[in-house]
Amino acid sequence: MDAHANVHERTTQRLTQQGLETLAVIAYRQPITSLEIAEVRGVSTASGVLNTLLERHLIKIVGRKNVIGRPFLYGTTKEFLIRFGLNDLGDLPKIEDMAAQLGCDPPPVLMEQAVPEEMLPLEEGDIPDGQVE
Repeated sequence: MDAHANVHERTTQRLTQQGLETLAVIAYRQPITSLEIAEVRGVSTASGVLNTLLERHLIKIVGRKNVIGRPFLYGTTKEFLIRFGLNDLGDLPKIEDMAAQLGCDPPPVLMEQAVPEEMLPLEEGDIPDGQVE
């Protein structure tokens, strides 16, 4: 099998439960850091899932958070919109509606309004190839 076939196979595979959860958190709370994603999901780290989503071009690094350590901020991509049949992020279903469909209460952490954060622009050399913070 050649390398191109392997890349195509990897990008068309289904996302895991962790991948879908992470993608949902990013879609609704972007821009968001890896640590914030892990906190929302209640896990210790999100880096492996983030690498997969980056490889599949469903998310991208959109900047750096203006805090100590300047962690990367993640957001969804045009590919994300295309794959999920959305024109823009406004087409995402409302969290309340999804919770009602599932017969549960919406997760409080996703219901909180994200406070606009000061974002630092990415600079040349900010993103080493294939690495996630």
